[in-house]
Amino acid sequence: MSPVRRTLPIRYAPYPGEALDSWLEFLAARLHCPFADVLRALGLPTRDAALVKPMLPRWAVLTTGEEIAAIAASSGVAEDVLVAMTLRRFGGHAVVVEPDQRRVEPRMLWGRAGSRFCPACLADSNGRWQVTWRLGWSFACTRHQVLLAVSGMPSDPAP
Repeated sequence: MSPVRRTLPIRYAPYPGEALDSWLEFLAARLHCPFADVLRALGLPTRDAALVKPMLPRWAVLTTGEEIAAIAASSGVAEDVLVAMTLRRFGGHAVVVEPDQRRVEPRMLWGRAGSRFCPACLADSNGRWQVTWRLGWSFACTRHQVLLAVSGMPSDPAP
């Protein structure tokens, strides 16, 4: 049986196309609390001992039904919106998601690690990252008509 979770004291909707970890970082900043506290409140793990190098948390790649239900109940965001904030919908098309390990096959990112980003989009959204920027074939911002910049780490969350 899942523990009963309280709702978040302040609710903010995710931006269209925003990555799940970006939105959670944004919530932590707005709540003036550590990111780990938000993760705990939503029933997500704060550490993953199996991850030996910086990479996306497993829940940012492929959330479980229980994780999605807990986040939805606490945040008021619809489950289908939350699922779309992960890489799940791109599995088998743009990335290879290893479902048992809930991670992206790193050799299938078309030769690069990390995430690209549009500085103008980040400025417009107060630092909220798009999930599609993590896909190997994303190279340009269609909104601002510029090439995406390259980040240094595969798990660069929103600042």
